[in-house]
Amino acid sequence: MLFVWIQTFLLSNMLLAEAHGTGGCFWDSGHLYREDQTSPAPGLRCLNWLDAQGRLKSAPDLGSGNHNYCRNPDRDPRGPWCYVSGEAGAPEKRPCEDVRCPETTSQAPPDSTTEPETSEAPGEDEMQVFPPANALPARSEAAAVQPVIGISQRVRMNSKEKKDLGTLGGRT
Repeated sequence: MLFVWIQTFLLSNMLLAEAHGTGGCFWDSGHLYREDQTSPAPGLRCLNWLDAQGRLKSAPDLGSGNHNYCRNPDRDPRGPWCYVSGEAGAPEKRPCEDVRCPETTSQAPPDSTTEPETSEAPGEDEMQVFPPANALPARSEAAAVQPVIGISQRVRMNSKEKKDLGTLGGRT
């Protein structure tokens, strides 16, 4: 039983790392980019998001936090950006260094045959519906899939063995 928990924990961490990008690069527009890049260009420093947004009237609310890292809360097609001090001292939006993953620099991300994985919990107006795990054939060997906010857990079962995966980190 302990082995199953360790395996689930390791698999969850690997999937979450993949969803947020690896190696400092990002897919698409970098909406999920979460690296610690604090400078959009040499000689410039990103301002703290909360401080900058407090001084602006039209700042995106999404993705802000008490940090000064490059982010893309408004899905700007140029990629992650941050606020820097402008000439008049007012915060200005400045694109950060383009660190797209090499295979996506000139093309869209690869199509996947599996369902897309998301790292954000569904909003109040969104509802996710999944087929019940007990809809599998009873007498044959099959794989059960039980999604957990952004991750899918796969467990092999045979006709004599049934496993309840439960909910790991989800809402009840």
